Amino acid sequence: MGPHIDEFCGEICLKLVDIDEELRHLKITIREKARHAEPEVRSRLEKVMKRIACNQPKVAAARAQVEHWITDKAKDALRFRNEEIPEDRKLRRAAEADRYAAACIDLAIAAVDEAERSALEAWLVREDANSSRCEPQKCEAMA
Repeated sequence: MGPHIDEFCGEICLKLVDIDEELRHLKITIREKARHAEPEVRSRLEKVMKRIACNQPKVAAARAQVEHWITDKAKDALRFRNEEIPEDRKLRRAAEADRYAAACIDLAIAAVDEAERSALEAWLVREDANSSRCEPQKCEAMA
């Protein structure tokens, strides 16, 4: 029974060494890919920031349109509470509702841009934290 246990222990040791080598290689590969990804993430972030800056006037106008709609709608609710809404007013409200919907779409697109910006910035911060916590010399010494 002794030789079988020795053989088993030897096989386990070899497997553990193989696994350790594979994990070391994987860590190096991940670090290399992260180094190459950072410039791409920074480039994408720059494009998103430019798009956000270019869309600022459109987004400000959309916010104003939404606020106007909400305020105007509240006024109309009070003004026409017990009386019927005139036909011409209905047509104007329909056109305003279309503009309100378009403004909401602009705000939703701006929110998606902001979410993308935030996600890219979070990735960069996380990478910075990971690299300062585990510099290459320290990581290789730990591995």
